[in-house]
Amino acid sequence: MPHKNTIRKYFPGGYYHIYNRGVEKRIIFNDKQDYFNFLSILESYMTPKKLIGEEILIRNTPYWRSKLDKDEVEIISYCLMPNHYHFILKQNTKDGITKFMRRISASYVGYFNKKYERVGTLFQGKFKTALIENDTYLLHLSRYIHLNPLEILEDRPLDEYGYSSYPEYLNRRTTKWIHPQVVLNFFKKSTSENIPIFKKINSYQSFVEKYIPKVKTLSEDLILE
Repeated sequence: MPHKNTIRKYFPGGYYHIYNRGVEKRIIFNDKQDYFNFLSILESYMTPKKLIGEEILIRNTPYWRSKLDKDEVEIISYCLMPNHYHFILKQNTKDGITKFMRRISASYVGYFNKKYERVGTLFQGKFKTALIENDTYLLHLSRYIHLNPLEILEDRPLDEYGYSSYPEYLNRRTTKWIHPQVVLNFFKKSTSENIPIFKKINSYQSFVEKYIPKVKTLSEDLILE
């Protein structure tokens, strides 16, 4: 029986947790250039008129310059870790997420394999998917994703991590293809008053940073298998 988070059941307007890690738990981001290249690939597809980092992107990968239709997917949040990644994506068209993930994966694997003189797969099978079924889960998942770097930051502030969307959520960096307002709108007083988890919470930063991480993940659905 397939793992429940590998079953593809997408619909327009749905929000999804997308994640994967390196095959055999290997490192997929070895240095700053690797992170930059992955983010450049994201930007090249989300803003196809402006190709970022073109001098180091691999031009002969199957999906190079293969544009997505406008607004097929929206990136709500993300975090890149040395051996895995997380996204919250909103799908706006029938095949938006599938097309998006195929393109960025093929482009990055082409870059990675050429740089490190290797062949073969880089990621652990197909990316995993979980439908975000309610607002509470969306909020907890956003927090969980942005807390991922704690394990490597040690005592440094969480907002110093440059490879997640957390700075966009704190208004310390602006990226047009990241859409934090989907989550941040819940922190408006008129919206949050009727949601129990917002008791004594007055900002997204407080919501994230005052949370005491648990030994286990927030849900069995979030475990990278």
